[in-house]
Amino acid sequence: MTEAEATLSLADSAQAADLMTAQVEVLLIDLQRRRADLTAQIAGLQGQELTGHTRIDKIRADLNAQISSSLTALDTLIEETEAAARGFRSAAASA
Repeated sequence: MTEAEATLSLADSAQAADLMTAQVEVLLIDLQRRRADLTAQIAGLQGQELTGHTRIDKIRADLNAQISSSLTALDTLIEETEAAARGFRSAAASA
């Protein structure tokens, strides 16, 4: 491999790392937006008073539990995505 080919290979690697970093950043923004949406939905459900109708109140309670569970899973995914973003940033910086 010539010096020019090695330089091009390094440049390609740097561009690929930059592209992956950007893609992960966009994904992270989307996940955080979805988290905000779920948080708002939970707040809305918790702000509602009981209706006195057992079935409706049970459905609301179940929905609240499901959304809370989804929020927990989303928080884990956000943490993993943030870790990936840090890794890609480090790779891009060293490329």
